[in-house]
Parts: sequence; C-alpha cells; structure tokens
Amino acid sequence: MSFLSLDSGNTPQTISSNINIKDTNGNTITPHYVKIINSRLAESCTFNATIPIDTTYTEIPFFENGNSVDIFAKATPAGSGSATSEDKIFSGKIDRSVFNPPKRILSLSGRDWSSSLINYEISGESFLNMTASDALAYLASKVGLSADIDTTSGFIGQFYQYEHKAHALSGMHRYQTAWDLCVGMQNEYGYDLWVENKTLYFKKKQENGNIINLEWTSQKPGSNIYQRAILDINLSNNQIYSEGIYVKISSWDARQKIIHSAQYPENISSGQVFNFTAPVGTTTDQCKNLAQQRYTDIMAHGKNVELHLHPYLNISTRQLVKLSGTGTSFDSIVYTVDQVIIEYSAKSISKKAILRPR
Repeated sequence: MSFLSLDSGNTPQTISSNINIKDTNGNTITPHYVKIINSRLAESCTFNATIPIDTTYTEIPFFENGNSVDIFAKATPAGSGSATSEDKIFSGKIDRSVFNPPKRILSLSGRDWSSSLINYEISGESFLNMTASDALAYLASKVGLSADIDTTSGFIGQFYQYEHKAHALSGMHRYQTAWDLCVGMQNEYGYDLWVENKTLYFKKKQENGNIINLEWTSQKPGSNIYQRAILDINLSNNQIYSEGIYVKISSWDARQKIIHSAQYPENISSGQVFNFTAPVGTTTDQCKNLAQQRYTDIMAHGKNVELHLHPYLNISTRQLVKLSGTGTSFDSIVYTVDQVIIEYSAKSISKKAILRPR
C-alpha cells in the first residue's frame, strides 16, 4: 500500500507501507485489513484484523494457541530502496478469533494490555495507607505490567472511625476491577490514564506548550486534495451543553456526621444540574476540585471535531491541537485528541481523529 509523507521541503512524497502482525514466537503474518482505535477515554484501545490463511499452514496462527499480538508498520520512501525500522503501532491481547475454512480467512479482535486490569477482580484487595499512585503501581505489578506514574498525595483507603477499624477497606471499596479503581483515581485527580505496550501510565495532563496547529483550507479547482493535512472535517455543535449546566459533588463525613458538598460554576442556581457522589471522607475543597473536573468533562462534549487526516500526519491521543480556517467559533480553541482511528488495507490507509476541548 502507499500513502504520502512530508520530506524536508514539506512536499508530500509517496511511501510504501507494510503492516505485519507478530505472535509470541516472532512469526510474521501479513493481514488483508487492520483497524486500530486508540483512545484517551476510560476504555481500552482496540484492534480488528483480517488475515489470509494459506493451506500450507500446519497450525492456524492466533486461533487456538496464543492470545497476545503485536502489530508493526514499516515505511519505505519512494526511490530510496531502503525501508525504515518497524514501528510498533499496537500491542495487546486477542479476545476473539473466528476462522472461516472455505475462504481461509481468520478474523481477530482484541484490546490493549489495559485488558489485564479490566479482567482483574480486586474484591479481596486492601489499599489502606496507600496513595493513588501506590495503589496503581501495586495493581500494575499484580497483572504483570510496569508503571510510569506521577506521584499523588493523600491516602485512598482510609475509612473513618468504626468503618476503618472493622473493615480496613478490604471488600468494602466501591471498585470491582483494577481498571475501575484506575479510572476512579483518574476522575479524582484529573490525570491522564492509559496503557501502552505493557506499561501503565498515570500522568499529569500536559500544559498548553506543545500545540499542533492545523489549518483547514477549502479545495480549489484543480488542486490536489492529498496535499493538505486535513482531507475533510466535521464540526458538531451540541446545543444541549449550554451555559445553564452546573455540577454538584457531595460526600459523607462519617466522623462529623455531616455532608460536604460543592458546585461548579458557583454562580448558577437554576438550569440542568448533574449530581455526583464522592468517596466517604472527601473534603469540601476536594469536592470543589471534583466539581470543576466533572464540569469540564461534560462541557467538552459541546464541541466535537472529526478530522479525516492525511496519513503522513503523525498525531496521537492526548496531543493538543488548535484549528484555524473554518470561519466558525471552533477556530483558535485548544482541543485534546480523544481518539485516533487508523485503517489499513491492501490498497489504502486512512486516519481519523476525534477532538474535544478539554
């Protein structure tokens, strides 16, 4: 397959690209089709692949033996005669494999290594006297992942008075899986959470210092659409997310027998309210921070941007993007890339990104 890239003169040039899937034994298989959905939301990144199975295979790969998969891409600039090194574009587990003997086609689907945390039940675990970063690092080690985690403060496994003395949190917490707890800590601290290869990341969100600027320019008669970074664009303005929305956070204080609560924005008394409950012992100041985080997450869905991008553009989830040239209120806003969807086939490659203002 071929697509375009930028050379030093910022002129698109043709590149041939090979997509390969490798099993745990290092065997390489070339698929007909691969789709990868990378997400920064509280979910796994996923893949789907269709693989031709030659009659010479003594054993169908990935079908009955082995459930891990690595997907690689290799590019060769036109005229160079030499290929670049392979880049790993996905690593994870196979959830489902379907083989069709008449057509000799194997279909695979699966998730990245966050699936190990999703599948791990923690009903018997206790996180007493652990910070969020301690707990996440502990859970990562339990499922065979390494961890790259920014330090947090404050214990997450503390119950007050008789709750603490009687149960020490074991079996009492509101999280059912390791991933549930990870997502809960992401919501509480406002960090970015993801798994790449076999590493769990829990990082403070990046500042607005590294922003990609993308300009939309309409196609002119006789122009080549494939010389633009943005091939097509859809702007979605969801009217239900108005200024009348506000968030309330409440938490029970078992020691003082009172409820702590806060709302954001503070100056709104009427409109659509979203009520959330914070863990026992959450302070008023923590409720304020949580209310602002939840409000930001909700309002981010007010403006959605769907970009169909030129495959040469190197863009990934959590990157910051600023648009221009649309002639709407969507210009000059800093967006976060929530999803990147890449599809490879024998004849083409396509890339789509979903952006929201966060």
